[in-house]
Amino acid sequence: MRTHTCLSVLTGILFFLALSLPVAAGTNKEETAVVQEKTGGAPQTNQEYSEQERKEYEKTAKKKVAEFDKKIRELEVKAVETGLKARDQAKTGYKKGMKELKEKQAVLKKEVKKLAKEGRKTWESARKNVDGAIDELQKAYEKVRATFTSEKNSTGQ
Repeated sequence: MRTHTCLSVLTGILFFLALSLPVAAGTNKEETAVVQEKTGGAPQTNQEYSEQERKEYEKTAKKKVAEFDKKIRELEVKAVETGLKARDQAKTGYKKGMKELKEKQAVLKKEVKKLAKEGRKTWESARKNVDGAIDELQKAYEKVRATFTSEKNSTGQ
């Protein structure tokens, strides 16, 4: 009788496990489907997807660096073209603003280099640093760009 009870319990456990197996497998299939959808149908593991996402973000960040390089050069050319004199530069805060802008630009470049070196597990943290550096650089850029607007307003042009 005791053997019969043990067999019944064991059979019940196996039956329960057999029923729950498709549910667990379905969850994994759902995760795979989401990853496939995000990657254009290419079957990938979450690890492969994460690495692909990191590389794509790195490309985007490098494009941002290049855009800011161009914008900063344009500001420098504009200062020369408009004849922004040293006295006016000090008055409008152009020199101080450009110094801050170039410092923030250097921070962004450093963070993007770090991003390329980060491993799969820590790149999200590095991404936040890059995003923050982009935001800070954008603010500094707008501040310097505004010096040209304030110069026009103060000279009555």
